[in-house]
Amino acid sequence: MKEAYGGTFMLWLFLFFFVIYITILCVALQFAKTYRVKNKIVNLVEQYKYNIYAAPDEKFNTDLNDYLSKVPYTLSVDMQKECENKIKENTVGKAVYYTNGVCISTTIPDDDSQSGIYYEVEVYFVVQLPYLLENGITIPIKGETTRIFVK
Repeated sequence: MKEAYGGTFMLWLFLFFFVIYITILCVALQFAKTYRVKNKIVNLVEQYKYNIYAAPDEKFNTDLNDYLSKVPYTLSVDMQKECENKIKENTVGKAVYYTNGVCISTTIPDDDSQSGIYYEVEVYFVVQLPYLLENGITIPIKGETTRIFVK
């Protein structure tokens, strides 16, 4: 009878570590997908030389919304509130644009040698674990474009 208890214990131990392994694997894949979304949006901003101060470029908005609709990117109400708080906290001369869970804001360089500006793209990684984290934890992932010269 001792062997039956030992075998059951080993089975439960194996299942426990298997669930931990699968959880870590899923979180890593979701994290990689969020970085891929951020990189694609940074590339779109650089490609269209996006000017947040001018009228929104329809081609940029169309491509961005098409990409975000194809990628299963998790959106949350907290993300929009966080970007709106960023809009409220901004200083004069900075602009913020929010669409489909993506927050794009300007960063004015310190040196005045050139008139270009940087754009900071912020996407959000949401960790949700059933029964443990119902609302989830939101982790912002930021990326910056190269210097873009606007007219």
